[in-house]
Amino acid sequence: MSATGAFGARWSRDGGELFYLTEGGTLVSAQVRDGDGVLTFDRPHELFTADFAMGDHPSEFGIELAHMPYDVSPDGQRFLVNERVGPASETPPTPHATIAVVLNWTAALDP
Repeated sequence: MSATGAFGARWSRDGGELFYLTEGGTLVSAQVRDGDGVLTFDRPHELFTADFAMGDHPSEFGIELAHMPYDVSPDGQRFLVNERVGPASETPPTPHATIAVVLNWTAALDP
């Protein structure tokens, strides 16, 4: 399916599509068909390119499942991407954004 190498593969929930990353940081999708127990793949198409944050612990295959830089929604139409914040040359990247998590936020609403 990929002549240049790929990693970080994820199946769609229904098993009819395979998503994976290229070495260049492009997320790719290919439709999958099961014909009498033989899987065939349609021509892959590029979805988007991002500066995926790969984590600090690459495995022998390039990435551990616990450090996947993206996930796919159940309908296969949306993606959650862990994208690098600082320039790729920085190790570790300098944070340029802050995330605030507010717990029990409903308590602040008017009754």
